[in-house]
Amino acid sequence: MSDLLRNAAAQKPRAIPTIQRAMVKRPAEDVEVVSVGSPGYPSDPGTPKKKSKKAQPIVYSQPADTGSGNHLLTQVKYAEDKLKEKGAPMKSLDLFSYLNIPLNSSTHRTLTRLFSLSSASSSTSVKIRYDPASDTYSYAPEHPVYDVPSLVQFLRQRAETTMKGMSIKDLKESWSDVVAGCEQAEHEGKILVLRAQNAEKTLRMTWANTGGELGGIDDEFKNMWNSLRLPPEADVPAELEKFGLKPTSVDPSTVKVKAVVDDKVKRPKRRRGKETNTHMAGILKDYQGFKGQST
Repeated sequence: MSDLLRNAAAQKPRAIPTIQRAMVKRPAEDVEVVSVGSPGYPSDPGTPKKKSKKAQPIVYSQPADTGSGNHLLTQVKYAEDKLKEKGAPMKSLDLFSYLNIPLNSSTHRTLTRLFSLSSASSSTSVKIRYDPASDTYSYAPEHPVYDVPSLVQFLRQRAETTMKGMSIKDLKESWSDVVAGCEQAEHEGKILVLRAQNAEKTLRMTWANTGGELGGIDDEFKNMWNSLRLPPEADVPAELEKFGLKPTSVDPSTVKVKAVVDDKVKRPKRRRGKETNTHMAGILKDYQGFKGQST
């Protein structure tokens, strides 16, 4: 009986040992959970599911122009525009407060030195002048024009060196209201203006009026005009014909024009034949005198 048990155990298959592998958990994926009946859940299995749109990047509003900048030339430009717009001097504290520059900072000291140098020299491109007496800054345009009297004075000084006109476009850089000032000065007879040939009659050029009152005539020319005496009306056609002119009251076809006779007698031009063998004139013999003679 024991032999049978041993034989049965020998016939039984043996279990093969296995190596247990390490289990690595995968990260959980984002699974979109859609409830039944929601807008995203398809009511029909054949209806495709709508894809969600990608979120657009948010565009934030740009910062407003506060009149401040880190670059020195930017600060100079802001200062020029502010002084030009104000049209009057500004205190140093007010100007640098507008530029958002702290006092006694490195930028403040650099700009103060730059404005002082531009005040001492007219060749610099910075159009800002500093007045140490009042501690104020003012806009200094290329041309010293800011009202009607300064405009007339500038044009008169210019007329002493050149008679060229001044462009209205260039004067606008110095005085924004120069068009109205030119019209006022023109009405007063202080300047001369040139207008464009358009409907608006836009001002183009201007000069100083150095010739006196507009529309006036000197007494000398008035006396010369009054001293001229016209002939009687009946003698006018004869006087005009004397000088070769045709009166407007006479038909031009009836006026006889005297033919001009040239006294000089024109001689016919002498034709000369072409001379050949000029280099052998001393060797060849002239037989012209023997023409018609028999040998």
